[in-house]
Amino acid sequence: MPLTPGPIESHLLGQLAPMVASRSHWLPGGGSIRVLEGGSGPPVVLLHGRGHASPMWFSYLTVLARGRTVLAVDLPGFGLSSFPEMRLRGGEKGVRFFTEPVEELLQTLAPGPMALVGHSLGGLVALELTLRGKVPVERLVLIDAMGLGPGMAPQPASFSGGA
Repeated sequence: MPLTPGPIESHLLGQLAPMVASRSHWLPGGGSIRVLEGGSGPPVVLLHGRGHASPMWFSYLTVLARGRTVLAVDLPGFGLSSFPEMRLRGGEKGVRFFTEPVEELLQTLAPGPMALVGHSLGGLVALELTLRGKVPVERLVLIDAMGLGPGMAPQPASFSGGA
């Protein structure tokens, strides 16, 4: 059953029209990703944070769409994107749950150099997309990105015990 926006989101989407539209893109591997998209020119891709969805970028969409192709993506399992079965467990494998479908989408929607903006979880996904190198990221903006900071640095092993 396709997901549909609620009344508040429908109102917001009405304010974005006709410059920005909501579209679902079906992936060959199954499932769909919803994208708020509009404008023309060099692409800027916006990835939301944990607990959010693409409408978090509402204030920026029409401004960006005046000179660029804007793509605000609902990460898998968020907003109106489908929630694929999670077969992978663990930190690095869990990141691939989000990264691989977005990578597949962007290879089609934004094949040229892009500006990639990620907030929180979206920042982690943006960083991973950039490091994987399968989508041409020209500019990377990370806003309070997950997975960065001193807590993520490898720590020396702690030893206890006697001589």
